[in-house]
Amino acid sequence: MSLALRRLFLLNPILEEATRAWRKFFRVAGGPGKGLSYTIVFIVALIYAWLLLEIVESKGGGSTITTILFLQLVLVTLIMPISVYGAISGERERTTWEALILTRLTPGQIVVGKILWRLGGLLILMILFLLPLVIGMNYGNEQTYDMTNRATWSGIWTAEAMTLAWGLGLCSYGLWVSANTRRSVTSGALIFISLLAVLALLPILMSMIGGEGWNQGDFAGNYASWILMHINAFYALGKVTTWYDSSSGGQGPDPLFGREWGVLQIGIYLAGAAIFLYASYRTLKLWEEHKNRLG
Repeated sequence: MSLALRRLFLLNPILEEATRAWRKFFRVAGGPGKGLSYTIVFIVALIYAWLLLEIVESKGGGSTITTILFLQLVLVTLIMPISVYGAISGERERTTWEALILTRLTPGQIVVGKILWRLGGLLILMILFLLPLVIGMNYGNEQTYDMTNRATWSGIWTAEAMTLAWGLGLCSYGLWVSANTRRSVTSGALIFISLLAVLALLPILMSMIGGEGWNQGDFAGNYASWILMHINAFYALGKVTTWYDSSSGGQGPDPLFGREWGVLQIGIYLAGAAIFLYASYRTLKLWEEHKNRLG
């Protein structure tokens, strides 16, 4: 068991993809692409510094922290699919997939290697957002007299855990789509169209036909809108960041299996990530069996 875990997480050659991607971005060999890469890094650093300055100027508070959490969620929703849509379908396009499956790499190593370094990037992104959150909490949040606009650490940690689980779920879903398509452009289109449908188009349609609230409308509308709302990370984050203080009688999130939003979503996203990772593993396993039959 120890050797198997080491092969999956420590001795996995697929993890070298992260190093190759980093070198490709900065174009170690030099040239005009290298200057463009450093320009992008400088612009991102400038925006980050501006964000910190704006938090200090606005004195923090619940509304500022809510904005930071939503910005983080938007970036996770955009970056994770972009990073993974060509993970396997791109190998097919580059005609490197046949060489990869002919090695001694197991389907488990490929799946773990493809997902692990992207999860590391997700963690780095969220760590970068912790500094603005800490500044916002300690600089002006305690001076906020409106208790319904005063952020709480429990709400922030719930939002952070939910965003992390959402990012992992997106990455796993993108890997599964990439494993079942032959072109990366097809993978990207399927991922973003499905996200657009779940996060925007279907909720708009449900609200138009009277199914906006999970406890409104007919029987089918109840459960359809309930599912849509509770798998929508943006809607859930809006509920989590409805800051309130029960002692002051402020209005908090709608009750759901107790009082908290976010906990249910964490479970849903982690369960979805496990299902999609296993489905990706099964797809690669079928290809391995086909390779073995061909000798």
